[in-house]
Amino acid sequence: MTNQNHTQRAHSKLGGSTAHRWTNCTGSVFYLDELPEQEPTEASIEGTKAHELSEKFLETFLEHMISGEKASVDLVGFEEGMIEGAMLYQESIWKELLNESITAKAYGLEERFAIDETLDMGGIVDFWSVYIDDRGKRCGVVADYKYGFTPVVAKNNAQLAFYAVALRKFCLSQGKELDYVTGAIIQPRAANKFQAVKYTAKQLTAWEKKFYKAAEQIFVEKKATFKVGDWCKFCPAMGVCKDYIASKQTK
Repeated sequence: MTNQNHTQRAHSKLGGSTAHRWTNCTGSVFYLDELPEQEPTEASIEGTKAHELSEKFLETFLEHMISGEKASVDLVGFEEGMIEGAMLYQESIWKELLNESITAKAYGLEERFAIDETLDMGGIVDFWSVYIDDRGKRCGVVADYKYGFTPVVAKNNAQLAFYAVALRKFCLSQGKELDYVTGAIIQPRAANKFQAVKYTAKQLTAWEKKFYKAAEQIFVEKKATFKVGDWCKFCPAMGVCKDYIASKQTK
């Protein structure tokens, strides 16, 4: 678990944000090895800026709730929609995921968690928390902030599951099992602005096996299996992938 600077992040080959792609199409990883590093797009630059503001809003708010000291966030250079999104993010974390209390709860913002560093399986979790709930269960929380317009569904979301598995593995390394993990998508510019799912320990074990199976095909078996699906939409190899191009030509 490590803190990450937004502008100095080295992306894992098998990262959380791309888990939906590489678990379904292991071949995409082999394609990407041959492509030059992508330049930031306007959308990615905007998303980074939105993440930085939302992180600052939440960090400042939680520090205030802990210490009682008031602090403000510099809003110069941020448009109204981005500010409103950051406020929604802060409120959703506080009300929906922390139940309006930070007492006896460990938490962190924009930190890297890994399922397996040797297999380059890691990712940045926007927000995480671990605490004992009112039933005496050890609860984990992972939240992902999406500033884009394309609706993201929390149910069966490989990215959320990846972060939940990584958080659980970290807790296990500290000798603490999690009874369940709540994963949440917060997306201010979508119709459904807050979604949450709950993973039991058994479900997280199943997801972990799925991630390791794909990693084994990629790094051990070196097996490039290509499969066209909705994960192709944001794949950098879309323009050179023969299977994707062929699927479009048959339509």
